[in-house]
Amino acid sequence: VLGYGVTVSGYSASNQFLVDDGTDTGGAGGQGGGSVGPSSQGTEGRDGHSLNLFSLYPCGSGGSCPSGRICDANSVCVPML
Repeated sequence: VLGYGVTVSGYSASNQFLVDDGTDTGGAGGQGGGSVGPSSQGTEGRDGHSLNLFSLYPCGSGGSCPSGRICDANSVCVPML
């Protein structure tokens, strides 16, 4: 989720990207499924969802930006690499 001039953190709960089970998203596997009967085990959980949030903001007066960001040619504060 990319936002310009807005904080996108409030969108995280409703914007998770589901991917094929074979794709490693880096998310932790879910809990095993329910079990029935003595000594039964649930099936392995699925990998976690993928989610990226990123907000861009316009540069302040004189090209000022928050720490760790720099004003680019489009007057947008971008992360310093």
